[in-house]
Amino acid sequence: GIRHEHHSNSIPERATSSSKSTASLQRNRTEHQNDTQTAHTRLHHYNDIEKEQQEQIEKLQQQVNSLKSENEVLKRNMGTLFRTVKKELTRKDSIICDLQDQLDQYAQQQRQSGSGNIIR
Repeated sequence: GIRHEHHSNSIPERATSSSKSTASLQRNRTEHQNDTQTAHTRLHHYNDIEKEQQEQIEKLQQQVNSLKSENEVLKRNMGTLFRTVKKELTRKDSIICDLQDQLDQYAQQQRQSGSGNIIR
């Protein structure tokens, strides 16, 4: 007989090559999906972080505004207190001067009356 050469090797090679290409495409598609999913996960994470930071910034800004208001009140109060203390010191100095004058007058009267008990 006639021998028919069977090209059994060429068909499986093409099938294997085709299945390798399909597997490679599938692997690339899976990697792309994983990369996309990872990117979306990171994006959501960064968005969450940004949202938290924005909330923290708003809270800190509220604290700053509150502290500024409190600072203004304290400055006004300190100014008022300072002016009050200054007036009170002036008043006390005046009282001390008046008492000193009274004492001087009393001492003068004692000297003029000839009393030996002079206060001074």
